[in-house]
Amino acid sequence: MILGIDASTYLEELEHGAKFFDGEREIDPLAAFADNGVDCMRIRVWNDPHGEDGTPYLAGNCDMDNYVRLAKLAKEKGFKLLMDLHYSDFWVDPGKQFIPKAWADYGLDEMVNAVYLFTKECLEIAVREGVAPELIQVGNEITN
Repeated sequence: MILGIDASTYLEELEHGAKFFDGEREIDPLAAFADNGVDCMRIRVWNDPHGEDGTPYLAGNCDMDNYVRLAKLAKEKGFKLLMDLHYSDFWVDPGKQFIPKAWADYGLDEMVNAVYLFTKECLEIAVREGVAPELIQVGNEITN
């Protein structure tokens, strides 16, 4: 059995001044999760979650840089990693699937190649940085 959390927004929350508490006492929420049996961290990866001016869309700024930074922290705290490849620049779910802006004009063959190359690049980066995932989620909330 895996007990996991999605902490994809954690670093962005800290950068915006978030603090976490247990009653009156400030805590490290990742340590609290680990102390209570959580053993896996899901981290979303979006293709390019930034506007044309480079400003992040927020909601976790879930690019590969975020994955690497957060995955290193997760590994330090003993979590297994689940990489969730959305194949989009932002949130996707069964009601909305958005093609990444860089792939917008691709035909089928180009799209298949782009998915392959994006997946390969993400995994190569993760391996090189010492944060290869134990689990990979292909897409988000995909239905048949």
